[in-house]
Amino acid sequence: MFGHVGSRFGTDTHWLFSYGTLPDADVQQATFGRVLRRNSDSVPGFRTELMDIIDQNVIATSGQKHHPIVVFTGNGGDSVGGTSRVYVQA
Repeated sequence: MFGHVGSRFGTDTHWLFSYGTLPDADVQQATFGRVLRRNSDSVPGFRTELMDIIDQNVIATSGQKHHPIVVFTGNGGDSVGGTSRVYVQA
């Protein structure tokens, strides 16, 4: 999930919210070539459901045959936990 915030310095600041397997260090290493610095975060009004994974490379990387997906509920009592990281594009 991505978010966008304008900056007073003329740059764009983008937030990346990660959940499920993406906060995992091994998955980040395989995806980005490094482990990212990140902060614990959550998104209210959503919940997760499991999705079957058939790509054997994805299963090998995450070690899981089922990955969570985010589903909007609009219920403030629902929340998806994960991590967030900010990216600044000049």
